[in-house]
Amino acid sequence: MGIPKGLLRWNRQTLLEHQLRTFSEYGGSSTVVVLGFDAEDYLKALPSLRNCLNNWNSLRVLINPIPEKGPFSSLQVGAKELLKKEIACGAFVLPVDVPCPSKEVWHLLALSLHGKAEACQPVWEGRGGHPVLLSRVFLE
Repeated sequence: MGIPKGLLRWNRQTLLEHQLRTFSEYGGSSTVVVLGFDAEDYLKALPSLRNCLNNWNSLRVLINPIPEKGPFSSLQVGAKELLKKEIACGAFVLPVDVPCPSKEVWHLLALSLHGKAEACQPVWEGRGGHPVLLSRVFLE
């Protein structure tokens, strides 16, 4: 493709910008973006991300120091940061190459995470999808 997936254009913005804007519009209050191999490409294309490298406002940008370990290592980097922020019940995980689902999907997932559930995942035609909601216990 020639550029990182999250920098591909989607509705006159990048996929990453679309996800951030949509999550915020749906009521998301704290977002962590974990960058890997292409971190410098993202920071160059979206300079506002650089301001979030050392600050926690509503957005925190982290760089995975070992992206060669794969996506799970990025999840671990993000989870560690969220646990420092003392998140209440859990965190949604959405890969950058997956468009945001409807507000209803986020809401139904949030309602489903209760009791001893450690994760919730939307299912369509018998197949799991995104976003996934991970409980605080799972993140720990």
